[in-house]
Amino acid sequence: MLARLRDVIVTEPLRQLVLHGPRLQLNLGIAKLDLGFWQGLPLKDVCSQMSSFGSDHWARNEEHCTERIMASVTSIEVLIAFVVYVTVLVRCTRTIKIGASYSLARLAEIAQPSNAPINTPVTAGASQRGNRSDVTCKGVDG
Repeated sequence: MLARLRDVIVTEPLRQLVLHGPRLQLNLGIAKLDLGFWQGLPLKDVCSQMSSFGSDHWARNEEHCTERIMASVTSIEVLIAFVVYVTVLVRCTRTIKIGASYSLARLAEIAQPSNAPINTPVTAGASQRGNRSDVTCKGVDG
């Protein structure tokens, strides 16, 4: 079920992009980046450009050609999944750090000794005890 869902949501659209998307070749100075989108070329021509064999060879070995193209699509899927994984991991780590920092700061705030002596009465405001503003709380000794 999940494999079929992945095929419909990820693999098939990615396969369509690889086979029918624009050919992107970027020159980065020290290296050339070829994204390998094939502009709707016939599969035998795609495999011919991916290998040292001619189109005639791939016309006779169509099944192997399709396997090579799907391997190319799978490698792009793996790259995308890795980027998503790292992104989620970094975001979760940040969230955990923020949560932990807040929790530690809150614990430090709670653990600080109060400036008021234990026997000093504290008046509770109306928002804490309903509508009564005359409620007082006394310390342990009082």
